[in-house]
Amino acid sequence: MSTLKERLYEFLEYKNLKASEFEKMCKLGNGFCSKANDNVRSSSFMLIKTAFPELNIQWLKTGFGEMLLESPIENPFDFPNNENLEGNMTIMIKMMHEFIQLSEKNSEANLINAEANKMNAKNLERLISLLENKLLQ
Repeated sequence: MSTLKERLYEFLEYKNLKASEFEKMCKLGNGFCSKANDNVRSSSFMLIKTAFPELNIQWLKTGFGEMLLESPIENPFDFPNNENLEGNMTIMIKMMHEFIQLSEKNSEANLINAEANKMNAKNLERLISLLENKLLQ
């Protein structure tokens, strides 16, 4: 599987951009591309997403999915003379459905994390008890 850096350079090649041009367009520091690794900050991904909304950030991060989004979501509130109102509303509805799905997944993950935290707390209590008993012997 390719690295984040390799995927980034693949996108640059697709866009026919030099790393320095990309960094400037995204308002990233000089050398960002050459130093890119799995520790890239989420704020950097946000800058990239702003400059290149067509780029699938999940693909960039993980390598899963397609490099480009099927159709970059335009500003759904940009209704010049109410042209394409139906299309914009459809985009908004799709975004809302996706948000609901992500919220449900996030809720499930939070429940799993809560259970794991409870289990960790119980295990720590047991460990403390064992250590205290050992010290008192």
